[in-house]
Amino acid sequence: MPSERCLSIQEMRTGRRLCQSDSHHDAVLAALNQQRSDGVLCDVTLIAEEQKFHAHKAVLAACSDYFRAMFSLCMVESGADEVNLHGVTSLGLKQALEFAYTGQMFQSYLTFCDPILDFLCKDTGMICHFLLRSIL
Repeated sequence: MPSERCLSIQEMRTGRRLCQSDSHHDAVLAALNQQRSDGVLCDVTLIAEEQKFHAHKAVLAACSDYFRAMFSLCMVESGADEVNLHGVTSLGLKQALEFAYTGQMFQSYLTFCDPILDFLCKDTGMICHFLLRSIL
């Protein structure tokens, strides 16, 4: 049973009440991740080591200053359907995309140094902390 509370002065004045879902953002990201997995409604394909990964420019830009600049400035990639990422492993890109869409990643010592993690994950501090904890 939901807890009841009195209307605030602001709510009484405006006649409006905030409705909020604690799971909405998780559901939206889960749907976007499913679209990515299915290759549906994606607007960019990233290529690493000749392997293709479907993605959404908006999700990449939200997670990464590097991709935000790539897709919003007058760079060649901003209008490209496919973007080749040189010096990035396909495994590193796969894991970074998982993190971008789910907030979770199985990190191994082999992929930790992949440069894509710096480009894609704003939260590399969390990843570093996790890795250091696991080896100490």
